[in-house]
Amino acid sequence: YYALISQFIVARRTISSFGDPNALGAQLMVFCGIFTGLLLFGRYSLLRKTFLLIGLILIIICVYFASSRASLFGLFTILIIFSLMRLKRMEFFIPLLITGYIMLIEPIRRYYEHRIFTAGIQSDIRTTYIQTFFDLLNRYPLGIGFGNAIGENYVIIPAINIWAGFNSFYLHIFSTVGLQGLVAFSIILYLIIRYL
Repeated sequence: YYALISQFIVARRTISSFGDPNALGAQLMVFCGIFTGLLLFGRYSLLRKTFLLIGLILIIICVYFASSRASLFGLFTILIIFSLMRLKRMEFFIPLLITGYIMLIEPIRRYYEHRIFTAGIQSDIRTTYIQTFFDLLNRYPLGIGFGNAIGENYVIIPAINIWAGFNSFYLHIFSTVGLQGLVAFSIILYLIIRYL
């Protein structure tokens, strides 16, 4: 665990108290969505909107320090939504998207280009996630419960901390709560999207 943290420090990725830069990036994206929603749809005074804008800019800076690729992609998505909802003139829309691509998507493209050409796509553990999901579905359809983790050969072991498990949020949650948790998560997600 400490070796993992030291790797993130060497890589200069901010981890905060989460212990993982991607978890920090995910939490920052929640705040980013809240601040963006308040800026777009809130009826506030100029002073409050200025405060929200400053907060949003600080959150974006924090996402850069976390270096979470999924969060950078999320920021680009928010930029597109903002552009479509607020910009009426095309001459502002195109430069904003180009700037967003250069700042948010280009670092992700460079990272994967480097990773594929140096290590190869087959060395990426994420390529096995689909098979791992079906293995978990076959062995533990109702999950393994909280406080447990899955060790080698899918053996249930006590979790040493909350992060013990898979290097995937979705596999981690599915392995813990199983099919019923997946159904509950899907229903909650549907309810949230329905009211957007």
